[in-house]
Amino acid sequence: MNDAAKLHRAVWELRAEIGHVWLTPSPLDCLRYAFTEAGEAMDAWLRQQRPDDARNNARDADVLDELADCAIMLVSALGPNVLFCIGEPGIDPDLDKVATRIAATLLCPALEILPGFVGRALRQIFSYPGFTLDIALARLEKIRAGVERWLAPVSG
Repeated sequence: MNDAAKLHRAVWELRAEIGHVWLTPSPLDCLRYAFTEAGEAMDAWLRQQRPDDARNNARDADVLDELADCAIMLVSALGPNVLFCIGEPGIDPDLDKVATRIAATLLCPALEILPGFVGRALRQIFSYPGFTLDIALARLEKIRAGVERWLAPVSG
């Protein structure tokens, strides 16, 4: 099982566990969220590469964390029972190309071919320098912890 398939399994295990409060959007909305996460990754990259540019707000986002969020939403778009393969990482890891591939998922004309579109986008993400399954799994744990805090009874 490759890392993307492991992430898919972990995402859907978490969704099954906390799905009563962390609702899964429709496949199209999952792709839209993936697209926004790609934008946040680009924003983080620009902030790292061009720290002297004037920006209207301060942020401390990390490119790899944002790509992990993107990957989570991409596998969420597939549903829990979809099999797919991304092949070996190694394609051009340029963030512009990563973002373009993710944007292309929004143009997928039919759900039955969505796994191919998502697989190619995930391959781009897993090819990005420094990106690992562990980063994505850590983001899932952050989601779990946030939901658990939200559900914890308020002591008074």
